[in-house]
Amino acid sequence: MGGLSDEQTALGSCAASKAQLSTEGSTMPSFVATRPPDRTYIASETDRFEQRTADKTWRDLPGASIGLLVGGPHSPSYGAYFIATFSAEALCSSPDNNNVLGVEIVFGDEQAEPKDAQRNYRFASASKDGEWASHTITRWIKFEHQMDYQRVNCKVRVAQGSALQDSYYGLQNYVLKVERYNL
Repeated sequence: MGGLSDEQTALGSCAASKAQLSTEGSTMPSFVATRPPDRTYIASETDRFEQRTADKTWRDLPGASIGLLVGGPHSPSYGAYFIATFSAEALCSSPDNNNVLGVEIVFGDEQAEPKDAQRNYRFASASKDGEWASHTITRWIKFEHQMDYQRVNCKVRVAQGSALQDSYYGLQNYVLKVERYNL
């Protein structure tokens, strides 16, 4: 991403600066934060999650979810930007060494940006020796101002790409961090 515009620099120096979207020089909006987040939420899990299956179904990753609300008087804000970062040690394999582990971050039932209609979110690829390795993914989403509250829990979902019997994937020592920027 390029440097900040004069307007963004000025906003960053104002006491009343707010998080904003900048579409300058890009076909996809990019998030520019000109102040620290209003809140930071963290969920972590040290237990290993493993699946040996031919099933390619997306499933919620246990322990990788954070309860969030927007809108209404019981929420921290009527609207917000959320930036989610997920890090984990991951491993995947298959009999033909042709497997991938997909990870997606959703808020409520909505995929965070950048979205992919084919849900092609490769997080880890199969390796010959099946080594654990650290990986990270970051996604963001914006919820506009609204008067009624809405539950927009953030969760991590996982799926494998191989349908071969004895395909395997695992995640361990994972952390989900969500930063909230109130509108």
